[in-house]
Amino acid sequence: MRAIITSLLTIYIIVISEAQEYNFDNPIKLGIAVNSESEESSVLLSPNSNRLYFSRIGHTKNSGGMSGGQDIWYCDKKEEEWLEASNVLKNINNKGNNAIIGMSIGEDTVYLLNNYKGKKTTIGVSYSVKEGLGWSIPQSLNIPDILSSKGYYGFNMHPNGQILIISMNLKNSIGNEDLYVSFNEGNNTWSALIHLGEVINSN
Repeated sequence: MRAIITSLLTIYIIVISEAQEYNFDNPIKLGIAVNSESEESSVLLSPNSNRLYFSRIGHTKNSGGMSGGQDIWYCDKKEEEWLEASNVLKNINNKGNNAIIGMSIGEDTVYLLNNYKGKKTTIGVSYSVKEGLGWSIPQSLNIPDILSSKGYYGFNMHPNGQILIISMNLKNSIGNEDLYVSFNEGNNTWSALIHLGEVINSN
């Protein structure tokens, strides 16, 4: 079954990449409620499209200040307007590099870049569950081979929490950063990373 899913995922990516050219309207800047003089990145729109999450680096209100990593910020949409952004997200912001890499369809679980240990973060993936208006202390996902990464890395979790796409440099990578997939096997156990092959990855 896992091999079938991996094959279907590969086919899907190929089909999307070779699909007809898309036409988009001109980009519209979201305004000062969202944007600042700092750097905004790692954007994720909630499933109901009413909350925008992003990471912000170099901001005085970040947990580590202007030079102490990046915080997760969010802003809510009301009557088609975005309200002022906030980083008041207890437990999922610290002095490290914080970012949301996925959210469950029910919006009750967020998946986070890195492992959380005290005030620092290390390479990996964590999850946090909604508790009232806040979030629980992040717990690490047990994903093999993550610590073997060299250089940059990135993650994207499917909303069902079962499929994790990873970009990183491992021994069998073709280029500087290749795409891999890992599957949730239950009980916080994840499969070894599966390379998505030469059709998708390049040098």
